[in-house]
Amino acid sequence: MQSAARHSGLGSGTQLALSIATALQIAFDQPLPSSEELAMALGRGKRSAIGSYGFHQGGFLVDRGIGDEPIAPLDMRIDFPEPWKIVLIEPASKKGKTIFGEAERDAFRNLPSTTQAQSDQLKSLLQQSIVPAILSQDFSSFANAVTEFGFRSGMFYAPVQGGAYATPAAQQIVDLVSSLGEFAVGQSSWGPTVFAIGPSADAAKWLVEKIREHGEDVDCQTRIVSADNDGMVVRQSH
Repeated sequence: MQSAARHSGLGSGTQLALSIATALQIAFDQPLPSSEELAMALGRGKRSAIGSYGFHQGGFLVDRGIGDEPIAPLDMRIDFPEPWKIVLIEPASKKGKTIFGEAERDAFRNLPSTTQAQSDQLKSLLQQSIVPAILSQDFSSFANAVTEFGFRSGMFYAPVQGGAYATPAAQQIVDLVSSLGEFAVGQSSWGPTVFAIGPSADAAKWLVEKIREHGEDVDCQTRIVSADNDGMVVRQSH
């Protein structure tokens, strides 16, 4: 099993912190805290609500967004369709800003507040398009809505990133994937990793082959993965 690289937009820091905390609780024969308790104890509540909830239960998660609470409440959890596969695409060039740690906290503090209209647009995409498409396994509607959601939400962070995506290479990859067919594509968190979701394993393999054919123009590493609908697994060795 290949682990996620540090500061690549895949939440590896949160998952590692929660894993160690859970292992220590078990080692000292203590009860396992809830997602909320762990996230707040480790200082992850404000910036990693989804990662904290996902650690425990996996699936497609919707939280309420950053507000006054120590951690955003979880509003919805549904299984992600098993046939749909995810291609993780990491640009070889890291030119651009990689946001983590104190820089991430500063970014959240200094970014301008979203307008009600902007917030309503994203909520509409999520509630009226993305979630219904997952429940009905309507991949076409899902792909279009997720790609639009990724661009719109990315533009909120343009004052920090310089655009909807963290690096010029990420923008180039998004453009390439969009030109190759019907895939959901966007940036994972602060990047630089880009995700592309296809309706099947064959579609994901085809996409990887096409990206490799453009190797001279788009230098990147690719990996096909499946969504985790289960969350953490505790294995004790003796």
